[in-house]
Amino acid sequence: MERKSMDRETYRILLLTGEVSGDIYGAKLYKTLMERYPNLEIFGVGGSNMKRSGMKILFDSTSWGTIGIVEALKKAPRLIGVYRNLKRILEQEQVDCLVAIDYPGFNMSLVRVAKRLGIPTVFYFPPAKWARHSREVMEAARTITKVCATFDSTKRIYEAAGADVEFVGHPIVDDCRASAPVEQLRAEFEVPEDRIVVSLLPGSREKEVDYLLSTLLSTAENLASLRRDIQFVIPLAPATYEMLQSPENKRLLNMIENGREKLGIKVIIGRTIDVLSMSRLAVVASGTATLEAAYCRVPMVLIYKVSLFTELFAKAFANLPRFYGLPNLIFGKRFIPELIQEEVNPQRVTSEVLAILDNPEKYLYMKRCLEQVATNLGSPGANRRVADIIFDLCRKHAGKKE
Repeated sequence: MERKSMDRETYRILLLTGEVSGDIYGAKLYKTLMERYPNLEIFGVGGSNMKRSGMKILFDSTSWGTIGIVEALKKAPRLIGVYRNLKRILEQEQVDCLVAIDYPGFNMSLVRVAKRLGIPTVFYFPPAKWARHSREVMEAARTITKVCATFDSTKRIYEAAGADVEFVGHPIVDDCRASAPVEQLRAEFEVPEDRIVVSLLPGSREKEVDYLLSTLLSTAENLASLRRDIQFVIPLAPATYEMLQSPENKRLLNMIENGREKLGIKVIIGRTIDVLSMSRLAVVASGTATLEAAYCRVPMVLIYKVSLFTELFAKAFANLPRFYGLPNLIFGKRFIPELIQEEVNPQRVTSEVLAILDNPEKYLYMKRCLEQVATNLGSPGANRRVADIIFDLCRKHAGKKE
C-alpha cells in the first residue's frame, strides 16, 4: 500500500467508540491511520480490540453496550463522568481532530463541544435511525465537520440536510473474506459432510446475549428433533467470549456448555466470517452481524428483544423504524424475517428457519436480495478513505493555528 507523504508535525486525535462493533471498527481504523501516518498521536475511548491494536485507551468502553432505556440509564452515571473528563481534555489540551464512531447519544455531545472550540470532527458510521428525525439530521449536519457515510442511502440523507458528507463505503467489504475455502473450513471445524451449518449469533452486548441465548438454544433443540442434517455453530467475538467469563455471566456460559454436550453445538471464537461463509442459514441478533451475514450472502432470520419497559417507552414516545434489520433497510423492503419482542420464541424462530430451508424458491429469492445489498456497500478501502479525510482535516486545522 502506498503511503501518503507526511508533514513533520505530530497531530493529536481523540478517537471515540462505544460498543463492541465500534471497538472492532475503531481498532482497524487506528491501524490504518498508523500505517499511513505513523507520526499521529491517537488516544481516546475503546475496548479490548482497540487496546490490542496499540491505541492509548483513556476510558474502557467494553461494558458500555446497552439495548433499551432501562439499560442505558444504568450506565448514565459512569458516562457522565467520562464525558466531563473528555470535555476537559478538549478544552485544555491540543486536539487536532475528534473522530467519533457510532454511539451517537454520547459521542454527539462531545462533537458539539469540539465544534464550539473550533476543533474539526469526523463522524464515521453516522446513525441511520436519524433518517426518521429530520430535526436531528439538520443539527448533525450543522455540527459535524465531515460525515463519513457507510451506506449510499445515508449519504443522500445527510447531503439533503446540508452536511459535508462523503460515501466512504463499509469496512465489511474488506473484512468479510473467509480465511480458507469452505471445504477446508468444514474440515478444520470437523463439520460432518452430510450436515448443513446453521449459525446462531446471539449478539455482542451482554443484555443481547442474556435475552436471546436461551431462545436460540431451544430453537436448536427443536430443529434437531425435526432434522438430523444440521450442525449448529455459535460464533462469538473475542470480547463477547471474554465477557461471558465473568462470574455474573456464569449462567450464560453454562447454557452454552449444555448446548455443546446435548446438541453437539460448536462454539468458535473470533472466526465469525469463516462460520458464516460455510453456513446455509443464520439466526442473527439485529446489528452489525446481520450485515456480515448479508455480505456473505447467507439467508437469515433476524431476532431482536429489549426489556418490557423499553418496549412500552418506545411504543409511546419513539418514532419506530420501518425495519430493524440493516439488510432490509438497505434493500428498502422486508425480505428477511424480523422477529421482535414476544415473537422471539423457540416455536416461531423454528418455523421461520424451516420456512426458508424447506422452500428452495424462497431461499434463492433471499440470496438474490442479499446480492443487491452487498453491492450497495461500496468498494474496498473504506478505512483508508476515512484515514485520509482525518489527516487532511488535522493538517488544515494545524495550518489555521499557525
